[in-house]
Formats: sequence, structure tokens, C-alpha cells
Amino acid sequence: MELEFLKRLKGILGQLASDKNTLIVLVLFLLTFIIKNVMFYYDIDSEDNPYKISATAIALYFFIGLFIASISLFCKNKYGLILVSLLYDAWLLSNLWYFRCYNDLLTHWNLQCVGNMDGIWDSVLIYINGADFFYIAISVAFILVCVFLKCKAKHTVAAIALTTASVLISLPLINAQVNELKKSPYIDINKELTINVFDENYNMPFYAWEVKGNGFYSIYFSPLMYFANQFENCFSSSYQNIDFSKEDFEKYISKPSDTEPQAEVPNVIVVLFESLEGWTINQKVGEHEITPNLNKLIRSNNVFFTDNMVVQTTNGLSSDAQLLLNTGLSPILEGAVANRFFMNEFPSLCEASNLPNRKTFVPTAHTLWNQDKITKAYDYNELFAHVCSYKTLFSNVEKYIDSTVNEGFFVQVATMASHTPFDAFSDSSLLKTSEKALPPMLDKYIKSVNYTDASLALIIEKIMNDDRYANTILVVMGDHAVFPDETRAKFRQFFKLNNFGSGFTELNVGSWHVPFIVYSKMIQGNIYFGGESYQMDTYSTLLSLINKNYYWNGLGLNLLEKRDAGRIYSSSDASAISDKLINGNFFRQYKKILKYGNN
Repeated sequence: MELEFLKRLKGILGQLASDKNTLIVLVLFLLTFIIKNVMFYYDIDSEDNPYKISATAIALYFFIGLFIASISLFCKNKYGLILVSLLYDAWLLSNLWYFRCYNDLLTHWNLQCVGNMDGIWDSVLIYINGADFFYIAISVAFILVCVFLKCKAKHTVAAIALTTASVLISLPLINAQVNELKKSPYIDINKELTINVFDENYNMPFYAWEVKGNGFYSIYFSPLMYFANQFENCFSSSYQNIDFSKEDFEKYISKPSDTEPQAEVPNVIVVLFESLEGWTINQKVGEHEITPNLNKLIRSNNVFFTDNMVVQTTNGLSSDAQLLLNTGLSPILEGAVANRFFMNEFPSLCEASNLPNRKTFVPTAHTLWNQDKITKAYDYNELFAHVCSYKTLFSNVEKYIDSTVNEGFFVQVATMASHTPFDAFSDSSLLKTSEKALPPMLDKYIKSVNYTDASLALIIEKIMNDDRYANTILVVMGDHAVFPDETRAKFRQFFKLNNFGSGFTELNVGSWHVPFIVYSKMIQGNIYFGGESYQMDTYSTLLSLINKNYYWNGLGLNLLEKRDAGRIYSSSDASAISDKLINGNFFRQYKKILKYGNN
């Protein structure tokens, strides 16, 4: 029986081999497939990666490529394989650029965020290198060969045979590679705990790994397999239908404070400053300050300030910053809350304040990060969402707070001018660059930050000097960092060669940081905090000024009172807890129990 099968297989392959042009096309496709995957591996490789590409992995590239190529034999002509080659190029490059931005590979959750690119596609340019076009060059060479070679019609039987063989041979190779990796070093997550990548209790996404996820790439062998694995995981999640226990509610729901509720709740203005990195504060270019108005604010009395807050945003970027500050919850491990869970019940600073006027202002379409839905979930009752100039944006903010100051307001403003590629500013209002020319990208970034800072001047002046706003909290926080490590390395080399001194050294740090500024008459003195802080601390800190008797204290620290206290939850613990609470809609269940009881 076995002999008969081999004879049939030999005959089938002999028929395919007689069509030499088709055979050449298949071989060339396999070669280009392997080369491009190896190139991709080394493009995302890091010095910290304990997993290096092996002969087994290359063999897997071959058989995965063979599987893809054999499918094309079902097509009536060679152009099916050309199409597959181009589509795979698009997939590899999309993953490469996405990795440079998010330190993650694409999943079905990430693809849901494509709609957020409307109007900001030019921001992708920052992550494209000239060397990336080698992928396209290889494909162009392959296509030219295909065009000039004449191939016969489809080879259905051969296609079935090769697809079957490629699958059967790949399975033991995958098993061998996995067994090899199980013997490899452990991976340190956020330098807080050490675990094995195969510990099923820690099925973390790509970005969560300190080694840039490259160990995970070695496990999944290709972006396609990673995508497939993550897609499968979404069906095996145990979170969606979870019933939380009494102990869960007792653990996370806060008991009322012994202190009396505040007689007068302060007004609140929160500014989420797009891409504002901590090193820009109190920094000069030549003789000119990058952020003169923020600098004035942090030098005043009644202010808390840190320029060293660790970024916790992930796939959701700006929307993740909104989540962290408004709810005290960390971003979910897969996808973005704004896209996946905008129908959830959330705790929020807005709800805690109980102020009657709550409005979000964004200079974008309301569809960006589902602002119309997610701001409602955070208990805002109005949304200003229009593509407009900063003059129009802040004019509307000023009119709103002037009209509601006596009633009470909670205002959130998200800026966009300093979004990549940093072109949305007016040249007439910018600082002059130094005598030493900066790298063009960095130069534009600094100017866009300066422009946004200038736009905040009127609001800052009003809050600090207008008696009507004496009972108002002004908050400014950078939503996320902006430059990938590769770009930072180029900046570092530039500063070294041009003797810029220590002024821009913060660009060199591996962990990205953003500033967090709180101005309020309730804060005594001028407090600068240079210690460890996380974006999840913003909620807990602001809640202490708004309502100490709210049912949810968040998972972070109150930086105004407990800066030296040990954390209850580490960053990684908070991430895992938040993921479970959000996936299981914990707060809806809690409010349902409050309304109807345990029954």
C-alpha cells in the first residue's frame, strides 16, 4: 500500500516536473519566501533576544511557503502565485511597520483599528526605512521572471499532494522547534517577574515581553502563524461570560472614607497632550524654551509635577491614555478598549465628580477611536469632535468653561498637532531652531510641541489668574511616547557627533516617559516627583482631589499622598487585573448587584 502511494506521488511530481517553467516559478517563490521571512526576522531582532533563528525555523519557512505555493497550482495560470506574493509582501511590511510603532505583530484586534487611520495615514511614514524596499525589489524580480515564462494550466492533483505533504512534514518540525524553545532561557516581563514563555497562565501578547517579543516570533515562525494563533485565542477566552464572586467585589470595590465629602467639588480641565515626551519640559533649543507656558505652570505654586511617568499605553495609544486617566484601568492585552468594549460600564472621574457639565473636545472626526461612544462610556455628556484649527478648538473650550463655570464643569481636551508626521502647525508661531541644525523629524516634532504649548497659553493664564477659576484643577499629561527605538538611536548618534551636550539625553532612555502636571489650589507648595510613577497613578491622584468616597480607587498610587508607599499592584499585575475586569464587564455586574441585590 505504501509502495503504491509512493509510486503515485512520484508520477504526480513527474508530471509537474515536466512543466519546467511552472517548476521554476515554484522554486523561485520558495526562495523569495524564505529570504523575505529571514529578512523580517532580523529586521525585528534585538540584542536582548535569547532566541536565534535556527535550521528548523528555516525548514518551516520552506514548508509554509510550499503550502502557499501549492495552493496556487489550483489556479488556471501563474498570476495567482504573483498575487499571493504581493499580498504576502503587504502583510510582512504592514507587520514590520506596526512592530516598529507598537512592538507587536498584527492580530485581528489590531486590524479593527485601521479605521482610526483616516486622516493620519501620513504618520506611517515615520516607520518606513529605505531598506524596506528590498522586500518589494525581490518580488519585482520574481514577477519579471514569471511574466517571461510560459506555464501550463492548473495542476490540481499535484496541488493536493504538495499541500498535504507540506502540512504533514511541518507538524513534526513545529513540535521539534517548540521543544527546543522550551529549553531556552526564561523571559523577564517588565523586569518584575520571570516566567517561561510556555507557561499557559501567562499567554501575553507580543508587546508585553521585555525582549521585544522576538522570542514569540521564533515560536510562531511567521506573522501569519502569530495572527492565526491570536485569532484562535479569542474563541478560547474565559473572560466574556465570567461571574465575579463576592470576594472579587470586596477585593476591588473601595469602602467609603471616614472623611466628610467635599463641600464644593472642583471644576476640572484635563489636557491630553498628543505625543508629549517628558524630556521636552524645561528644555531649550538654543535660547528658546520648547514649552514656555507649561514651564511657567510647573514653576508656580500649587502644582504637582513629574516628567518621569512610565508610559502604559499599548495598542490603543491615545485612547488608552484616556482609559488610564478617566477610569484608573490599564489597557487590555489584545486590541483597544475604545474599539472592543465601548458598550461596557466603567468607573470614571466624571461620575465621581458628579459635575453637571461634562464635555470632551477633540480636533478630529468623532469616529477616531470611537470618541462618540467611548467618551459617553466615561460619563461625558457632550462631545465636540470636528477637524479644525487650534484657534477654533480652544475658542470653543474657552466659551464652554466661561458659560458653565458657576454650575461646574469637567472638560477633557485631546490635542493632535504634535501627531506624526508633525506637520499640523503654523510656521509663524514657532520657536527658532538652534544654530546647529537638528534632524528634520526631531526639528518638526519640537516645533509642533511648541505650537501646542502656545495654544494652551490662554487656558493656563485663565486658570491661574482669573478668580472665577480659583476652584479649578488643571491637568496636563502626555498621552504616549512617539519615537521608536531605532529613531532614538539615530538621534543619539547625531547628538554625539555634533556635541549637543546633555540637553537631550532623555531621548536615550530605553523606557519612554511622559509628563504629568496637576495645578490646583488644594495642592500646597510646588511638588516635583522624580521617582517611579505610572500612567495608572493619574486616576488615583486626581480622585483624591475630587471625591475620596468613590467606590473605585483605581489600581495605581495617589502620588499626592503615598509617593513613598509600596504599590499594591505592579504594572503587570494591574494589566492582568484590568484585562479580566474589562473583558468580564465587572462594573456592570457590580452596579446590577447594587440595584437588584444578589438575586
